[in-house]
Amino acid sequence: MIYKLKVAVLRGGPGLEYESSMNAGSYVLKNLSSEKYVVYDVSISRNGDWFLNGISISPEKLLGRIDLVFNALKGEYSRGKIQRMLDDFGIPYTGSKTLSSALATNKFLTKKVYQDSGIKTPYHTLFRKEDYDRKKAHQVFREMPAPFIVKPVNTDVSFGVGLAYTLEELINLIEGNFESFDMVLVEEYIRGKEVVCGVIDNFRETKNYTFLPTEIKKNKSFLCNLSKLNNDFELIIPTDLSYDQKEKIKKITIDAHNALDLGHYSHSDFIVTNKGEIYLLETNFIPDIQEGSVLEKILEASGTNLLEFIEHLIQSARKY
Repeated sequence: MIYKLKVAVLRGGPGLEYESSMNAGSYVLKNLSSEKYVVYDVSISRNGDWFLNGISISPEKLLGRIDLVFNALKGEYSRGKIQRMLDDFGIPYTGSKTLSSALATNKFLTKKVYQDSGIKTPYHTLFRKEDYDRKKAHQVFREMPAPFIVKPVNTDVSFGVGLAYTLEELINLIEGNFESFDMVLVEEYIRGKEVVCGVIDNFRETKNYTFLPTEIKKNKSFLCNLSKLNNDFELIIPTDLSYDQKEKIKKITIDAHNALDLGHYSHSDFIVTNKGEIYLLETNFIPDIQEGSVLEKILEASGTNLLEFIEHLIQSARKY
């Protein structure tokens, strides 16, 4: 009798990313082979309650019966909490580990890592709710060229992200975000081509395998995760970037992945200006696994697909 690996697909969880996580997990569940795996559908409610196939269950009881977790969680639980729990139980899982997950979901700290690694990123400043003073907003408006990107520090979706041209808009976006978040990042808006590049660990006999840098044509002044999910974009493959630009983007993608100590997969978003300057905006270690996503399209452009990607993540986690 052939032993089947017991794989729990974790999805849902508290936070704004609940629906996106449920959809990603649903895609994984539909595409895991029942001939190879015993698959557990594990959802976590917005309140943090755990369910196995829709029936309430304690995390301890569930984790005592599985071999591996496919982590499709986003939001609050993805920022180190679920990873720490799985580490305590000794259960391997897909994706990045506890500390790197917590670091990579903090946009301000990731930018410090970029700078320490010699990676160019837009000028930015942090606002904290606990010591907020409008005088700082006035100072930023005087010293940083408009417009400004304003966004929460710890969220994976576009809620709260906005573009401010005036001082009034800047203050309204900062203070509006403080209604839901404790920290807000104000960033210089860089005009240029938006490019995405992904990296997979130990794929095709390559330690850090990068996909083709892909330009994203936007229907908005800036592209946010929500517009990616809504297919509000067009991918240009191949791009008209020079060979040197594409190679530099690949190198920065790998450098950011390793500097943040990310595991299995990540993708980085860039702006390439008309002068050829390359700015790294952010790095996301949570794959957007669903039909029509940017991930699906860049995988296909590289001669692979989401099914092979899912299988590779599982096999990578088994080696943990």
